[in-house]
Amino acid sequence: FYPTAAVLLARALLQQGHVDEAWENLKAGEAATASDDMFTIVGAHCVRARLLGVAGRMTEAEESGRKAIELALQSDDLSLQAEAFLDLAGVLEGGSAKAEALNAALEVAGRKENVVLAATARTKLSELGE
Repeated sequence: FYPTAAVLLARALLQQGHVDEAWENLKAGEAATASDDMFTIVGAHCVRARLLGVAGRMTEAEESGRKAIELALQSDDLSLQAEAFLDLAGVLEGGSAKAEALNAALEVAGRKENVVLAATARTKLSELGE
């Protein structure tokens, strides 16, 4: 469970503004992740995308976010897919691509009946004016 915990801790640290500590935990989690641990691998790509976005490395952030979606779509975990779409939307700089990612998150979260992720996507869409 360590790799998953490290990646989740990296996300929490990032949300609190502790960017350097988030990077450290992300790297530690990635180094210990098994090649078949799709939940942790996708989560790591999502957190990496967010961290790269904070660093202003938007092309790399988008690439990491899209990789997370590619991997998440290979699983049947709809919540994981919705979270990946939300994280991609978080690094896209407005426009139709951001709206597309948020609409995808809303659709997938709705299929899962994950009201929290659906509400998050809905709120972010309303902020865009969609």
